[in-house]
Amino acid sequence: MPQPLATRAPTAALLTLLLAAGPMPAGASQAQPPASASSPSSAPTLQPVVRLPAITSRLRRPGTPEAPDITLDEIERCLGQDLAMQQEVHSARQRQQALTEERASLEQTSAVLQASLAELTQASEGLKAQSARWSDANAGLQRQAEDIERKRLQRPQRQAEVDAFNAQVKAHNSELERLREWRSRLLKDHAALEQRVAAHNARNTEANASVAAFNVRHEAFQADASALAARSSQAVAACGGERTLRK
Repeated sequence: MPQPLATRAPTAALLTLLLAAGPMPAGASQAQPPASASSPSSAPTLQPVVRLPAITSRLRRPGTPEAPDITLDEIERCLGQDLAMQQEVHSARQRQQALTEERASLEQTSAVLQASLAELTQASEGLKAQSARWSDANAGLQRQAEDIERKRLQRPQRQAEVDAFNAQVKAHNSELERLREWRSRLLKDHAALEQRVAAHNARNTEANASVAAFNVRHEAFQADASALAARSSQAVAACGGERTLRK
């Protein structure tokens, strides 16, 4: 007995979106996580429509039921319907292959974006650590400035005290200049990181749009494949199997 077109029930969206986290806090840089492929069930596997069996002439065995009747016109209609369905199956397979290739491309893009996100996260954490070290050094410099001011108000009298005070001021000014240069580098690094984050987020937004469009096409394919399977079952029920030819 011919079997209907094999297919699976429509699945949920093939790819899911990992949306960006909440709004970025002021002055911070936050990259959006990329679109990511889930692990859905496979797309429908399309099988060829079984053609009508050849018409053979034989004697019916006693006691066996009479096969359903079929006319030449009905055979012609069934053959035409079978040919049209073969073409539909071929077209569906092409769509299925295109979707499979597109999904592979989206998953590759997702992997690249995931790697980019990990790299940006590491760079952001490193910049935060440097900023924290700068803040600690700046706090120490502030305490040093307060100590220098107290000594200045005490007005050192002996030459040794004056020399020690001047040496402390010189060291303080040297540290102050170092922290200024360090701060300038941190600001440049922060600006560069923000540009990288913006570029990453732009690519991520584009990838999310591609995933959304893919999901629409995938759902449409699932619906069309299910409808094709239903039509195939109807055709097999109407035309398949052994029949008795009636003129």
